[in-house]
Amino acid sequence: MIVPDLIYDVGMHVGNDAASYMAQGYRVIGIEANPVLVEHCRKRFERELSAGVLKILPVGVSDVNGVMPFYVNTGNNEWSSFDKEIGWRDAEGTVIEVPTMRFEEILEQFKTPFYLKVDIEGLEGHALNALKSLKPEDLPQYVSTEANSFDYLMILRSLGYEKYKLVDMRAHGILAFSGPFGENTPGEWLTLEQVAYEWLHQKMKHIERMEHVRPDPLTWYDWHAKRTW
Repeated sequence: MIVPDLIYDVGMHVGNDAASYMAQGYRVIGIEANPVLVEHCRKRFERELSAGVLKILPVGVSDVNGVMPFYVNTGNNEWSSFDKEIGWRDAEGTVIEVPTMRFEEILEQFKTPFYLKVDIEGLEGHALNALKSLKPEDLPQYVSTEANSFDYLMILRSLGYEKYKLVDMRAHGILAFSGPFGENTPGEWLTLEQVAYEWLHQKMKHIERMEHVRPDPLTWYDWHAKRTW
């Protein structure tokens, strides 16, 4: 069953998204692997943590419970990842050991959020695949994830999501901030075929062929999905 006032912020970073969600009256489960950012958010949201409107899980999302090497990008902590190639994409940084948790167990413990935001640098599939453990009627109303893999779109479709948006992230003008969600996202809801068309032409740098999304060769995008049942 969906908890209507609950949002999961998976990849909490410095907490900008969480702050926006709480300002709108939602409770937030923030999940962040980087211990430096976890400590930053604990200090920033001391009042919200005490009030019980925010809970921070200092773990990485994985398909196993355990400990894994986490590749910290010392130049840009947004890029830090359990995937070495992604985390150290511009230069080598530091590596630390970070506890991991199966997303299925997080869902079981805290229940289904109204909105699930996932931004964990290449490993979003762990969280999306975990949604398969839920009954269709228990899936989040809205889901967003970085549009860096067509596989993510296919997972969402396999779960039954039928309406999608490809959201231009530069349009928000704020780094490390996923921006609006749900019905407040810009643009119209598209079919799978329409959103795949837009994404593929953007990836192939044929932005002149994009019909429903603002073409911008310098931007990056998030998938947004909406359940209609």
